[in-house]
Amino acid sequence: MTPHKLIAINTLAAYTRTIFVSGLGLFTTRWVLEALGNTDYGLYFAVGGLVTFLSFINISLSNSASRHFAFAIGEGGIAAVNRWFNSALIIHLAFGSLFVLLALPFSILAFRSLITIPETRLAACRWVYVCSIFTIFLNIIVVPFNAMFTATQRIIELTVIQALNTILLFGLAYFLLTASGDRLVIYAAGIAVIALIVFLMQSGWCLLRYQECRLDLRSGLNKSHMLALLSFCGWSLLSVFACVFQGQ
Repeated sequence: MTPHKLIAINTLAAYTRTIFVSGLGLFTTRWVLEALGNTDYGLYFAVGGLVTFLSFINISLSNSASRHFAFAIGEGGIAAVNRWFNSALIIHLAFGSLFVLLALPFSILAFRSLITIPETRLAACRWVYVCSIFTIFLNIIVVPFNAMFTATQRIIELTVIQALNTILLFGLAYFLLTASGDRLVIYAAGIAVIALIVFLMQSGWCLLRYQECRLDLRSGLNKSHMLALLSFCGWSLLSVFACVFQGQ
């Protein structure tokens, strides 16, 4: 496929994804709000707001990984790309594990002092918090796999997987309308299960599709690679922070 055709296909896929996600999102948000009610809907985004908070960190991490993967691909060496991939994977596994270790004890402070939660919804909110931590962990460690799709310009494949994520969220929202039991817990657990499905699809496809994604963590223990990834991530994070604060 010529570069011009690849650019055209990737552009069309990106616009199609945006329209598709926006269209289904109109119904998804409405149904979730209707199913949960004002109080539980607010509690979910208060307790599970860490997912949104860390989204811009994932963007910075992904930008750094994609950049270095692309340079290594341009140099034409599968082995070099594989070393960069494993270095990025080690960083994200370490970052995700650190986040889990810090987030679990933080819940004690959050539920006692930072968030006002009705006593009757305290148990449900604890489940929401645990599910949110699990979802964030998956979103962190999937970044190197997403970056590989971007670096190799396989946007259409990534679009298909992300479209499936949107369809699953749409189905979950519709299911909530008639679900029995604690819908707040069901919704949080459903989000976590969907995140797991998408993670398995993205990582599994990369492991099968790309030799560059062959797991060899020992080759990723490269100090210069890790410092380069973290350094670029820091500068990228600064620009994303600026955009966030500008919007606020």
